[in-house]
Amino acid sequence: MTKRKVYGYLLATFMLWGSLFVVTQFVLGKIPTFTVAMVRYLLSYIALSAAARGRQKETVEKGDRKYFFIVGFIGYFVAVDFQLLGTKYAGSSMASLINSLNPVFISVMAVFILKEKLTKEKIAGLALSMTGVYLIIGHGASVSLPGILCSFIAVSGWALMSVISRKISGKYSSLTITRYAMLIAALCNIPTSLLEIGLTHPAVRVDLPAALGLLYMGLVCTAFTNMLWNKS
Repeated sequence: MTKRKVYGYLLATFMLWGSLFVVTQFVLGKIPTFTVAMVRYLLSYIALSAAARGRQKETVEKGDRKYFFIVGFIGYFVAVDFQLLGTKYAGSSMASLINSLNPVFISVMAVFILKEKLTKEKIAGLALSMTGVYLIIGHGASVSLPGILCSFIAVSGWALMSVISRKISGKYSSLTITRYAMLIAALCNIPTSLLEIGLTHPAVRVDLPAALGLLYMGLVCTAFTNMLWNKS
């Protein structure tokens, strides 16, 4: 795959993820957090399973199962659930801004886990990214500490998942990796969703706009974008 095509995939991914934060904030006003995550991953798993029909089935080797679990549990269950909480408490603009630090966290973790070299160009780019985020957060932006903390946990989990996924991305297709990861995340979110509804008794309003928002989040911003991300 050419670098131009990879950059095209990443550009499309980031543009769609940018819209995700706005839609998420709207949907979370009607449906509780972990229930949104559960439905989002179930929709994504169903869509990816449909896309996998007719293709040669890939068998996951026993030694690689731990990597699939890390991708699904830490990357999609922990990180994305905290991303939803960050969006809920800090707002879509602040959450998406902190999320833009993903390349910084990924590059640093890749140095320690994958032994990648941190070049002068990368260091300069990382410094610019961190400076930009500091200037916006530190000057005039409304700050929600719980929301910012949740967003940073989300970024850390996503970065770890992105680095770990490199260990299996050469052996399995992006469709297989994403599909199994979505299943793990959906299963993990079922008990948290039931606990959330049972303990807090939130008012759930699944009207047409909320349903369309969930479909957009599950099919476009989760199934499609995460497959592009893993492929890239």
